Order: sequence, then C-alpha cells, then structure tokens
Amino acid sequence: MDRIKTPKVDHVQLLGKNGSRTSVSGCLYLTTTHTIFMDAIAQKETWILHHHLAGVEKLALSTRGSPLKLSCKTFTTLTFVIPKERDCQDVYDSLVYFSQPATVEDLYAFSYSPQSLSLEQKEGWDVFNVEVEFARQGVPNENWKASDANSNYRICETYPPWLYVPDSVSNPIIN
Repeated sequence: MDRIKTPKVDHVQLLGKNGSRTSVSGCLYLTTTHTIFMDAIAQKETWILHHHLAGVEKLALSTRGSPLKLSCKTFTTLTFVIPKERDCQDVYDSLVYFSQPATVEDLYAFSYSPQSLSLEQKEGWDVFNVEVEFARQGVPNENWKASDANSNYRICETYPPWLYVPDSVSNPIIN
C-alpha cells in the first residue's frame, strides 16, 4: 500500500472507451491489484486489473486536467482526465509500478500480509496431506502404490515427497 500515494481521486473524467465520444464523470480508486472507476451518475464500476495493462501514458496537459491513457492487453483503451497534475503523477507512478514490476518480489503475492495474525503460516506441503487426499480418492489400491522416490525432492522439487505411481512401475524406473 505504500506505493499508492493517492488511493482515491474525485471528479475524474473517463473519456469514451475505445474512441467513443461520450465522457463520464466519477471517482477513480487505486488498489494494489486494480484500478476502479466509479461512474458518479449510473453507479457503474469499471475494473482494470493491473496485470492487464500493456501501457500507461501521460498525455499533454489540457484545460480540463491531466489526461492519463491506459492501454490494456485486451485491446481496451481508457483515457482518464484527472483534475490535478500532482494526483495524475501519483496515479501514473503507482500504475507503472504495479503493471510493470521490476522483479518477481514486486508482485502483489509477495507483498501481501494478512490483517489477522491468527492465521498460521505453514511450510508448503504441510497445508496439504497427500496421503489423506489420495485415500479419499481410493488410492492406493491394486493398480496404484505410494512411492518415496521423491523423498528428498530429488526428482522434482515442486512435487510432494510421496508420489503415487502405477503398481507395475519400480523405483529405478522413476528415478
């Protein structure tokens, strides 16, 4: 949230989407994952996922305010006219940061921290018990068996330590 200097901007004009001549006045909200425009009259929301943004461009200052053009990967183009230049610059900086992360650690998944500390943080596979889940599905049975071939994550570091394989397969074949 520290990357959002201006989370809400009032009296923003949304110029016609994709070349339409109509414009709508409303409020622009900025979150870590979305930009939301709320139409003041129709109470209609337009949500833009930051990862769908292909480009963010500040256009030349006009008498109505500072235009900000958002080009989406879905070929949608939205132009917002923000009344104050400072607010436009803050929104621009935030959108560039969220839509074009420099490193993987800049993604929202790495910066999210839950409000409640009562949630336990567990190590990856402790959340999901493989044996219980396969037993629920009726495995192992006469056709499938449990194999500890990945016990030290030698075969694949993203697979659990226990693999369920066809009964006819031996551990040397798996390795």
